[in-house]
Amino acid sequence: MSKVIYDINHVSAIKLKKEGYKVLLFIDWDVPAFDKNAGYFITFEYLKIFLALGYKIIFWPYNIANFKLYAEKLQQLGIEVVYRNQFFEKYIKKNGKHLDLVVISRPRIAEEYFPLVRKYSMAKIFYLAQDLHFLREMRLSKINSDEKIKTQAEKTKKIEISIMRQSDNSLFFSNKELEIVRELDKKIKANVIPWIQPVLTNRERVRLNNRDGLLFIGGFAHLPNIDAILWFHKEIFPIIKKSFPQITVTILGSDAPQEILDLNSLDFSVLGFVEEKDLPKYFNSAKIFIAPLRYGAGFKGKIARAMAFGLPVITTGIGAEGIDLVDGENAILANNPEEFARKVIELYRNSGLWNKISENSINHVIKNYSVENAKEKLSQIIFSHNG
Repeated sequence: MSKVIYDINHVSAIKLKKEGYKVLLFIDWDVPAFDKNAGYFITFEYLKIFLALGYKIIFWPYNIANFKLYAEKLQQLGIEVVYRNQFFEKYIKKNGKHLDLVVISRPRIAEEYFPLVRKYSMAKIFYLAQDLHFLREMRLSKINSDEKIKTQAEKTKKIEISIMRQSDNSLFFSNKELEIVRELDKKIKANVIPWIQPVLTNRERVRLNNRDGLLFIGGFAHLPNIDAILWFHKEIFPIIKKSFPQITVTILGSDAPQEILDLNSLDFSVLGFVEEKDLPKYFNSAKIFIAPLRYGAGFKGKIARAMAFGLPVITTGIGAEGIDLVDGENAILANNPEEFARKVIELYRNSGLWNKISENSINHVIKNYSVENAKEKLSQIIFSHNG
């Protein structure tokens, strides 16, 4: 396919409807850079699910800063991508009545676009909640004892609840967050949809032989990841080093700020962004995956990815939310520096425990996070609104 940059005059829902398609308008912050973080990855995966369910997709990014880098990937799948977004009201006024479904992601994007979609379209509107933003902000305010962040969290909460009340359905990846929403307002229509995480078929990857060191991967545009690594480096790593002076940590992830780059040393390697094709060598050579998250919300894609490789995970209660992790069975859980360090040391030494968690991790991902599961669940939700 040639590299086409579409403007709004070339992406017509009217034309697609005349050609017999079911038309989906998908609105998000930007074109999903699927190899940069878990949120982008899962958006990209669900776009493919919608295609498999027979939709012709028009993707409308609010921000076009990285447009040209990833729009072609969507176009290769047959997704129409809009380049100029400043004329949304003009576009939806002309095309809205020809849309079958609108999916909007992220609260402040939804807050701006929802009224216009409702005004000019009869399409069903699904709100795709990557996570509960107010929950993440509230947890951060508690860690920092910051009233300003707490006030912001309350404002965000009002926005998110309002959006969900207006939506025909709100889609979550975490059962924990669905429970929180239902406690806030039982009338909100919401469902959990499965995370998607492929599992490699080559079982050789899970062998314990020749593995060494600890691994973390996560996009650092996401602030909880910055906090996690700073906390680990300051509070946990020194304890581990007392038992394993030669142990090393590898930190991967895009957009690392200077405060993370400054941690780079011989035993704490901060490598930054690594291309998707090069990631398996890191997952297949590390001994333990760490996810020392002190705050956050939603499903933690980084943990599911490590589990898919059979790499045992040590994380916190925050990290475990929505993934159905069982301490000592398919992961290791710890919530303070001393406990986290002690469990890293224990897992590092105990090959029987390592092999048990490795095998259970893979089986958990296969059972719960397949494309087939996602397609079936999303199809059921859509059908319930069309019936």
